[in-house]
Amino acid sequence: MKKYFLPYVVTILILLSVVLAPGCGSPAGAPVGGLEELTIGQKAVLNEPAVVLIYSTWSANLVDRSTREAVVGLFQDGEMFQALDIPTLTLGGQGTGFVINPDGYVLTNAHVVHKSDEQIESAMYRGFVNWGFGTFPQYWAQVGLDPWPVTEQDAEDLWAAAHESFEVVNIKQEVTVTVGKSVAGLDLIERGYRADVRKVSPREWKLVNGQWTSVSGKDVAIIKMEANNHPAMILGDSGEMMVGDNIMAIGYPGAVVQHDYLSEASKFEASVTAGIISAVKEAPDGSPILQTDTAITHGNSGGPAINEEGEVIGITTFGTSGWDPVLGEYKEVGGFNFLVPSNVAKDFLNELNVKNEQGVTDEHYSRAMLLFYAERYAEAVDEFEIVLNLFPGHPYAHDYITLCQEKMLE
Repeated sequence: MKKYFLPYVVTILILLSVVLAPGCGSPAGAPVGGLEELTIGQKAVLNEPAVVLIYSTWSANLVDRSTREAVVGLFQDGEMFQALDIPTLTLGGQGTGFVINPDGYVLTNAHVVHKSDEQIESAMYRGFVNWGFGTFPQYWAQVGLDPWPVTEQDAEDLWAAAHESFEVVNIKQEVTVTVGKSVAGLDLIERGYRADVRKVSPREWKLVNGQWTSVSGKDVAIIKMEANNHPAMILGDSGEMMVGDNIMAIGYPGAVVQHDYLSEASKFEASVTAGIISAVKEAPDGSPILQTDTAITHGNSGGPAINEEGEVIGITTFGTSGWDPVLGEYKEVGGFNFLVPSNVAKDFLNELNVKNEQGVTDEHYSRAMLLFYAERYAEAVDEFEIVLNLFPGHPYAHDYITLCQEKMLE
């Protein structure tokens, strides 16, 4: 729960001739403020149920080009080499997305859910070679490459040998979407929804510092999961955003999801970060890009950035890295991050005839939250229960019901 967004009021009780029922808060029937009265932080909390964690996996087989047999490696255990059968290699990645209509259409970055065959093959070869510190294909041992110690040149030689000797086949992809908090004891994929990739924006790639990098700004994808009455978010007009405007990003940063000192349940609750629009830029292909100082990192990719009206004005897409001469590697540079504007995403939705709208779950959840902020807890509980009837998998309604009950007991 993000209690730091919730108002906490200390009330001094005075002897009055009016007796209030415990926990009623504001009198029933009193006016409830509209959504426009909420802060941008409260609007971020209101939109969190529509933000989803996406986990993509790509699997493939490595076969010998001449024999067409699965590759068998050698593992060095002390001074002995032992055969190790590794018929399947798996590549995984985590990102964020957000639902854009109640039927389960999700908007995210293309790089979160899609890789070209060339990218997959390159990653599989490199991943196999990186096991050179413990696992070595029999072929490489036979041609005399000494695995200990492994130098950078050894790794390059192994990678070249992999391309020459082996082929990546049977490439498969699975995309899993999970909403809100995790369920203790269940694997991520077991508690999630399977999703289909419906459309991916075309992109151009180039190899930069050993990594495939997109040189196109239209890094957008639409995926579809089976859902009814799912919470959704509305796309705003990114063309109205100006330098200095306040925004908030919602997502699942890998630094949090993979943190060792957090409970499993709290790892998989979305994180909210704040900042401003710091510049308006262009991608190499001329596509518009919004620059922000809002903190985002790996795992935030594909998540929403909202304006003060609570509308999505951008998709958190990429950051900035700089060369660290001490470590000899590229490191993230904080404060210089970039969004794909929502208007680019709108054009993409129109191509697929996907309608951006909210549904009845959002209507009742919004009313429930307004009643909660107005301290009309009993009425709020009624609305939260309607939300759960409409969408039993809602990640936050149960918690707010408990919080309302605690307030009523006070």
